[in-house]
Amino acid sequence: MARVELVGNLVQITGGHARFDLPATSIKHLFELLSERYPGLARHLEDGVAASMDGQIYQDALLEPIAPEAARFHVVPVPYEKTVSYGGEETEAEPQPTHSGTA
Repeated sequence: MARVELVGNLVQITGGHARFDLPATSIKHLFELLSERYPGLARHLEDGVAASMDGQIYQDALLEPIAPEAARFHVVPVPYEKTVSYGGEETEAEPQPTHSGTA
């Protein structure tokens, strides 16, 4: 079982529930299980989150397996920064991790 903790505004979508034990075998499977339980999370999980498993940060790694013995698994929203191009049009920048290093 993956011990999962949602962080940031993701907790608001789940009605304040932040910690879960889920039988996920990969990050993609974890996101599917969370989306089934909380359909409002699906868009956020697709748009950009980083996952941290025992302190190792994974981004855009849906097929990464979740070790059965993983002690901590965090799902963190990755903010999009607004930028303005020289033409005056507002565009979205690439998502930037909220922190680096280990959790």
